[in-house]
Amino acid sequence: MTDSPTARPAQGRMSLWPDTDMNTVSASCGLKLPGRSRASAYVSAGSMSNNAPLLPFTINSALASPALDRPTAAVTARVTAMNYLFTSRPASMVWFSARYRQSSSTTARCRSMSSTASTTTRLSSP
Repeated sequence: MTDSPTARPAQGRMSLWPDTDMNTVSASCGLKLPGRSRASAYVSAGSMSNNAPLLPFTINSALASPALDRPTAAVTARVTAMNYLFTSRPASMVWFSARYRQSSSTTARCRSMSSTASTTTRLSSP
């Protein structure tokens, strides 16, 4: 059996699962403060890399396949995340909570950067 541009190729090819290396370091702490208050923090930093070979568009030798711009994925990423929380209940009928979250990632292959940050503050009483 030979390859054909209209029928099918003589053989097939399947991609494998991505083989990504990931290393992460994280730390968290909490403090009990006076006035029935508490503060906590979580910080994480990670690094990912993948250098798996890329598959061509087709292995059908009867079709012209465009060349790939690189033979492997050759991608790395840096990821950071932070989460800070402060809660307080100064009186039995009043409590306060504030939170700050931030995460960012940088990918070396496409030179893009994305970052998100959010804050939440609540003040309640019955």
